[in-house]
Amino acid sequence: MVDCSIRLFHQKDDSPCDGLLLLHGLTGSPYEFKRVAQCAYERGITVYAPVLPGHCDNRSSLATSTWRDWTKGVKEAFDLLQQDCRYVYVGGLCLGALLALEFGIRYPDLPKGLILYSTPLILDGWQMPAISRLNFLLPFVARLPLVKKCNIQGSPVHSLKDERLRSIVHRATRNGRKFRGGFSFTPVPSMGQFISLKQYVKRNLDRITAPTFALHSREDDVCSLKNIDLLSRELRNCSTKILNDCYHIITLDKESKTVCDSTVAFIKNQNASNFQQDFVAAMP
Repeated sequence: MVDCSIRLFHQKDDSPCDGLLLLHGLTGSPYEFKRVAQCAYERGITVYAPVLPGHCDNRSSLATSTWRDWTKGVKEAFDLLQQDCRYVYVGGLCLGALLALEFGIRYPDLPKGLILYSTPLILDGWQMPAISRLNFLLPFVARLPLVKKCNIQGSPVHSLKDERLRSIVHRATRNGRKFRGGFSFTPVPSMGQFISLKQYVKRNLDRITAPTFALHSREDDVCSLKNIDLLSRELRNCSTKILNDCYHIITLDKESKTVCDSTVAFIKNQNASNFQQDFVAAMP
């Protein structure tokens, strides 16, 4: 496995720091958070964007990893950050957003906040084929021996509106090559695991108590703004940010600066609230 994780840790001193755990998308890599991570680190936040189990390696490793493996990796990464940080926030893009939500379901008292980038609870973006409406069947179909060997072809270039970045990614992924550790295809078993995780999270949204900030593009090619409506309706404490000039990979696309600034602002605002609550709780 290629270790392309991002680790931007502030040196320990007398003042406690805050941590941000960033989880990449399916077949992707931590590179998706290069800009967000650097922005947060420059503003005093310790950042860790790990490689999810099975990723940044080979097809076999990815195709045999399960969503339970991915969630286990998230918990291990969270525990690492928690050793040095006062408050830890969990953010994720696409699959990473689902994993952040799953973490909030399983450990409601651990994250101080969840940051969701392009949450794919409903796969209804303008570029998705009509057959994607039958995605609920994929966990069963993916178990068939012949289907296990199949891939869903695709490229991250389609989820970027920035022409310059599209050109860079297109050149890098020609002939099935990786880009920054990520794949230009998705093994069918991996997509089946993605759908199983999506279904689990969707059924359990009401168990999440952590403050949540969801960012989504109006032009998302994978999942429409119906996902924002769903999150706003089901979550107890959810604020949103709608972007107007980017596609699915909002952390790298044309409005990445807005995404970075909004991420840090959410963390700083939540910290003020957390500090006040801690102060009141400590009073005799």
